[in-house]
Amino acid sequence: MMLDAGILKHLYGRSTSSLDFSAVNTIYDEAPHLYPLLCCYPQFDIPFWSEIAKPIRGPILDLGCGTGRVTVPLAQKGIQVVGVDRSIGMLHLAAKNISASGATATFIKEDFRALQLSIAFDLAIAPANVINHCFTTTDIDLFFSSVRRSLNRGAKFVIGARNQILGQSGTQPVAMHTPAQLASGYRLEWRALPYDHKTQLSLAIFSEITSTGTTEYFLAHRIYYPDEAATLLSRHGFVVNDVLGDFDGNQFDGSSPHMIISCTAI
Repeated sequence: MMLDAGILKHLYGRSTSSLDFSAVNTIYDEAPHLYPLLCCYPQFDIPFWSEIAKPIRGPILDLGCGTGRVTVPLAQKGIQVVGVDRSIGMLHLAAKNISASGATATFIKEDFRALQLSIAFDLAIAPANVINHCFTTTDIDLFFSSVRRSLNRGAKFVIGARNQILGQSGTQPVAMHTPAQLASGYRLEWRALPYDHKTQLSLAIFSEITSTGTTEYFLAHRIYYPDEAATLLSRHGFVVNDVLGDFDGNQFDGSSPHMIISCTAI
């Protein structure tokens, strides 16, 4: 079922409220098997997160861990990882993936806006656009406050976010299926709606087409800007140390594909 873009923008306008992620981004609960196809971070960022986690003693916190895309390879390197996600479908796949890897990790079903963890961490990571799932002022305040409560003083918090909008908007869908899938009668198509500069929302529709019909899933991101993120982080007990534009260590600029914020809990 597709959530109309106009409805989302109306809900977003109620900035004193918090939006239900599961109602907005239906793809995570209803089609977690599609996530590997949709994720714009296959594996190229894993060395970056490994270097960040390597010097940390004790477990690290992987926020919005999803299918364990980052958790699993870190765990295979002997790093203790606690992965948190609110989607039971994604966590089900994460459990399968960690089991198949031969490594061990802890997965917890929690909303990262209201963490209730039994220990405090020296590192929290939020890879692959986790911050972009916070649509309202209330959501981002709850998120940063929750993370700060879960960290020790002096701990690091590293965020991987989008810089530019997700592809080009247009009426023509982008095919994501393989030739073999197409030959079998299966199609997966993606279409982006025009980026809304007022709400900073980027909206996309994914259509899964089979012989039995078409199922549509909705995915929304809120785009954040460096100064905006730094201001939000500072009011919740963080100081920003660096902003990178890619996972090779280059500094952020307007043409950077990513916005990677490294900060410290004070």
